[in-house]
Amino acid sequence: MMAVTSIQAGYWRNSLTLFDHAVAVTDNNVAALNNLGGALMNAGRIDEAINRFSEAVSVEPGYYPAWNNLGFAFYHGGDLKKSLQSLKRALSLNPRFAKAHNNRGLVALKQGELEEAIRHFRRAAEIDPGYTDALINIGFTEYSLGRYDDAVLALQETLKIRPNDDHAYNILGAVLYRQGDVPQAVAHFREALRINPGNREAAGNLKAVISVMEERKK
Repeated sequence: MMAVTSIQAGYWRNSLTLFDHAVAVTDNNVAALNNLGGALMNAGRIDEAINRFSEAVSVEPGYYPAWNNLGFAFYHGGDLKKSLQSLKRALSLNPRFAKAHNNRGLVALKQGELEEAIRHFRRAAEIDPGYTDALINIGFTEYSLGRYDDAVLALQETLKIRPNDDHAYNILGAVLYRQGDVPQAVAHFREALRINPGNREAAGNLKAVISVMEERKK
């Protein structure tokens, strides 16, 4: 674990150094500002990332990837109003930008607007059928709405494209449990943990289901 953490930290530092240099040696380099913002986001330096993305869209207001990234940064920073404003701007510039639709869905989900979230997640998946982040978000939101069959379809599609996605297995396990298929639910939670033993949600779900099964046997 320590070795992996060290490698990741080294990558972040190297990325920051590279993009810092690109910003320093070129004036108004929008791509470099956007990339530096991304590196800062990866390093958890969200306020600094917001500043860089803001600088990028100030230099080039039509650069929709930076508007999307700014919206995503505001989302992670907890400012949903500014996140929504930035994502709307990204989509006004490019209505077929799948990532911006997915991020708008995340904002709507956070605001409790589940049908609005589904609309954007599905639009993202329609634009980019292989976009597994959108598919897994569809699965989770449909599960939250109690539309289990639709959730299963989205999650199964996710696993066709990304067969080692522990989060998809975990959510699918929860859906199957709600549908009454306890053995398959247990199997999916176990598969999630096989892929990622550190998945706490899957571990908690597996423990809870096994506890219910043991209670029923009494």
